[in-house]
Amino acid sequence: MFSQFIQLGFLQGFSQSKGKYYDEAAQILNESVNNIRTVLSLGGIQEICATYNNKLEKVFPIITKKIVVGGAMFGFSNFLMFITFGIVFYLSIIFVTSYNLEVRGSLAAVFLIFYACFSAGNKANMIQDMVNIG
Repeated sequence: MFSQFIQLGFLQGFSQSKGKYYDEAAQILNESVNNIRTVLSLGGIQEICATYNNKLEKVFPIITKKIVVGGAMFGFSNFLMFITFGIVFYLSIIFVTSYNLEVRGSLAAVFLIFYACFSAGNKANMIQDMVNIG
């Protein structure tokens, strides 16, 4: 569940706006496309391209930082999830061999716990929607 919460937090962070420079670059592009005849008649294509590139160059370090941090946290959350899988399966083997439990019952219990945790983690994205409604 914890790894699902980490992934949800970083995915929501990526969906937010990239900042004022990105918005300004999008506005420049939108206005130049809408007024393409004026831009072409005045010969301002090079100026618009230079302005657009300058705005985007300011955004690249911000996006790169978010991508690196987000990728590291996504990898860490998957590491937590898979290390938990390994520990649970190892403990189930110990319980089967030491306490003479049935393999079928042990695996059923393990998968039931996994299913419950995945369901709880996946429902975390609905919590934000429910908070916004209330």
